[in-house]
Amino acid sequence: MRRLFLIAIALLFPCMLSAQYVPVSELKTQDAGGPLHGNADHALNPSSDFAAQSEASPDSATFKAINAIPQADQYSGSDMCAKMRAAALDAISKGIPQIDATHFSGTQACASDPLGGLVTTTPVNGHAPSANLTIRLGSVHIQTSVPWTITNSNLKLVGMDANVTQLEYTGSSKPAVLTIASSSPSTVGINGVRLSDMFIYGGSANITDAAVLIKAVHHSEFSNLNLWGSSSCGLHTMFAVTDTFQRIHVSINDAATNGLDSPSLHATPIHGLCLDELASGLQTTAGTVIDPIVENVTGAGIWLKSAVTMVFMAGTSENNTTSGGAPGGIQVDSPSWFNSFYGIDMEGNTAPDVLDNGRSTIYYNVIANEGITVGASAQWTDIQGGQVLSVSGSPSVWRRFGNTYETPIIINGGVKSGRTVNGVGYQLVTGPGCSIKVRSPATTGSCVTSSIPFPVDEKDGAANVVCTLAGAGGNTVVGPLVGINHEGFAIKLIAVDSTGTGGGTLTCHVGHN
Repeated sequence: MRRLFLIAIALLFPCMLSAQYVPVSELKTQDAGGPLHGNADHALNPSSDFAAQSEASPDSATFKAINAIPQADQYSGSDMCAKMRAAALDAISKGIPQIDATHFSGTQACASDPLGGLVTTTPVNGHAPSANLTIRLGSVHIQTSVPWTITNSNLKLVGMDANVTQLEYTGSSKPAVLTIASSSPSTVGINGVRLSDMFIYGGSANITDAAVLIKAVHHSEFSNLNLWGSSSCGLHTMFAVTDTFQRIHVSINDAATNGLDSPSLHATPIHGLCLDELASGLQTTAGTVIDPIVENVTGAGIWLKSAVTMVFMAGTSENNTTSGGAPGGIQVDSPSWFNSFYGIDMEGNTAPDVLDNGRSTIYYNVIANEGITVGASAQWTDIQGGQVLSVSGSPSVWRRFGNTYETPIIINGGVKSGRTVNGVGYQLVTGPGCSIKVRSPATTGSCVTSSIPFPVDEKDGAANVVCTLAGAGGNTVVGPLVGINHEGFAIKLIAVDSTGTGGGTLTCHVGHN
């Protein structure tokens, strides 16, 4: 036995001497393009993968793929964008779900669109074909003379961070730096897009619509984006259903701190976020906007042109300078219904902070230091809590107000007082000519009956409502409570103004005994 052992050692010893030590840093692999582990339909084949890797030169210092992930900088192409496209097409053809473009660095010039039309098969169930691809970018400043597009579903473009991953458009006048839309957005939508962690901007006058324009894009996510350099909107949505927008910044402050040395040399957007429709009935709807930051634009920071059931959480729209009575913080147009704003901060804007002509808009615990104007087209506006300098306007229908205001609130041309010892006091100021139609302008010295809605909680009973009309000219009031429900109550008034000058104050107190 001992002799056999010695013979075996003698036979193996020369082989052991011939083996060479190879440092880990010198190991090199070349991937055959096989997909990642975990895909049962495309499992790795050790023999074929090994064979493909062995085709690479052992002295090569480059890797076309690492851990089966294509490295975009190692593909052929005239510039970064051409290489990215070559890597993306290769990955899609082999079922690989991602490419790595993080090795591009510094300033990279591009003369082509790397992302549009990656998959051109027939749409499925009214949606653009899927790319099923994630593209990761690194610390790079891309200067492209051609706008970028995303035309496929399930494509993710992910930067490293907005202060290091920049996409700048340097070409001639175009609607957007990046447009996400199919070739026929009215009939073919896009699902499952993710765009995040990038700074996207245009020049002084070469982007006319938005830094990022999306049309018929649904079930998608947009996060940690800084947008600037557009003469209209930072972000413009035209038909977007159940999308999430998180930390979208359209701010001159962020533009400067994220590397734009002279933001003033790039166009200042009029609006930060523009939520719109593609066509009648194709609105931006059922989505969430979390912590938006809009600063120093020249119009309403947040514009709901045609949006339904959108929810805004926190964030700010401030220091926006407007003219002609346009709001600086939020503008809600009449096609916009059932939208909600929670805890958003508006300060330093040109007054007013809000102009609302929508239906059933909720403002909950907002800060509006320049006030809220409710337009004539508004219905069922609901303002609760917060710090609101004033609410003015003559909406067609008011909803109700909470019981936590500490500052005057205007209702139908009058003033809603703060707390009283008996509960909440509501005041309607008639003004000269009985602007709330308590007095008929056609007959001096007399008034006609009128039903005036007062917001009130359903728990309040008729016995707790006390109204008086007082003021110069010997005003009097006669009239019982004629209706009460969860929307409010109505008083039928017979008022007399002996001087014909108006100016009386109708005050109704709602008790909570």
